[in-house]
Amino acid sequence: MASHTSAPEMRKMQMSDLQSEASDLRGSIAKMSMGLALRSEKDSAEFRRQKRSLARLLTIMHEKSTNEPAAEKIAKPKKNALNPRAKRSKVSAPAK
Repeated sequence: MASHTSAPEMRKMQMSDLQSEASDLRGSIAKMSMGLALRSEKDSAEFRRQKRSLARLLTIMHEKSTNEPAAEKIAKPKKNALNPRAKRSKVSAPAK
């Protein structure tokens, strides 16, 4: 199951394999959710791990569909926002 598969291993998988893994994970997450609600399931940590694994898997699937890693899509802050000496707005403070 994909819950024990690392991200680099997931990136090497074919899209069809990723889709079947996502389907399997969704099914097991639904079963665990029901089990936790009925208190028949004791391992809530495994539930969280599987949800995170599904999120990781879906992210990798999105990366593959757009052919661009998610890390490269993150916008970098503008240099002026980090520069304390950048020119400030000429709007004056409200009168008291």
